[in-house]
Amino acid sequence: PATYNSWINLSLQSQSGWVAFGSGYSTPQYTKSADKLVSLKGLIKSGTTTSGTIIATLPAGYRPGARLLITGVSVHSYCRIDIDIDGNIILKAGGSSTWLALDNITFYAEK
Repeated sequence: PATYNSWINLSLQSQSGWVAFGSGYSTPQYTKSADKLVSLKGLIKSGTTTSGTIIATLPAGYRPGARLLITGVSVHSYCRIDIDIDGNIILKAGGSSTWLALDNITFYAEK
């Protein structure tokens, strides 16, 4: 985003097993610009890939007004990531525990 306060570390759900990919790669983080555009970034690995797995939860003020269906990238394929009105970032389909990118996910905060 053109204007933002700072990047905030995304707290990954420990029970889902997802962790930051590590050294040399972008840390899982989020930010919000002055016009309420929320952006995510980061590379994660080692998590549960069952449909419906919650990767992380965004706090109030960083949530969409309706459920979003987002195309993500994981290893050599696309995957589906949903973000619901409660801020849950959910792996719905595809995805590999080898790595999953949160880069290029953007939406407007309405809640």
